[in-house]
Amino acid sequence: MTRSARTLPRTIQSTLLVLLVLVMGISTFYIPALGDFLVWLFGTYLFLQLGFAVWGLLAGTIQGVISGKWQKLHQALKIFLGNFYLNENRPFLHAFGQGLSRHIWEFPQTLVGHIWAQCLNSLGLIQRVEYFDGATFSITINRRKRSGLSLGSFIYIALDDATKGDFRESLLADPLFMHEYGHSFDSRLYGIFYLPFIGLPSLISAARSKQLIGNSNKLGQHKYMSYEMRANRKAAKHFWQAYNTEWEQFSRDYPRSKSDC
Repeated sequence: MTRSARTLPRTIQSTLLVLLVLVMGISTFYIPALGDFLVWLFGTYLFLQLGFAVWGLLAGTIQGVISGKWQKLHQALKIFLGNFYLNENRPFLHAFGQGLSRHIWEFPQTLVGHIWAQCLNSLGLIQRVEYFDGATFSITINRRKRSGLSLGSFIYIALDDATKGDFRESLLADPLFMHEYGHSFDSRLYGIFYLPFIGLPSLISAARSKQLIGNSNKLGQHKYMSYEMRANRKAAKHFWQAYNTEWEQFSRDYPRSKSDC
């Protein structure tokens, strides 16, 4: 694959983001009603972001004062700061563009992801919060079933055991983490359309999924939905290029196409 082919999607995303910002800026001058709506929309976004951050910090502070354990407060702060965490393994301008997209083009899933993480953490259901390649992972352990939820740069992972040792090593050995990270590429591509076209269908599919006849890995139909396999393909490409991680070992459980069985 040529360099121009690899950079084309990034160019499209950057162009769309710049055009969106320009349209929003021009609209505020020439279409007052639309300008007022945008001011209200992003004012509400900011209010909810700060409101749930304060809620999470207060819950952590109360627990710390009562029990002397400050993990919940530390995690609430880390979740909030995840809004501004940039991918340190990308050139600054590229990483900054992703961070800007997070709060403009991807703002619905960013907001829902932040709220979801703060709510779970305030209830004591998050045991670990980690940063990796521009994403914020909130992790619940000792659950009956392994599952994941990707909302922009906020990713929730439920494990049936505990993650031990270095987080990077644990992530690169676990395809569930990498698969959910793969969804973040669609978040940047689809933007405000990610939740209705990717997030909600994926949630419904996972809830309704049944094991396929003749499929012994008990993954069910959900794993073979187009958006799930696309997340695997994008994860496979990213983690091969960045960390030399071979996806073949995961293909049976996290297929990139229907031929991976």
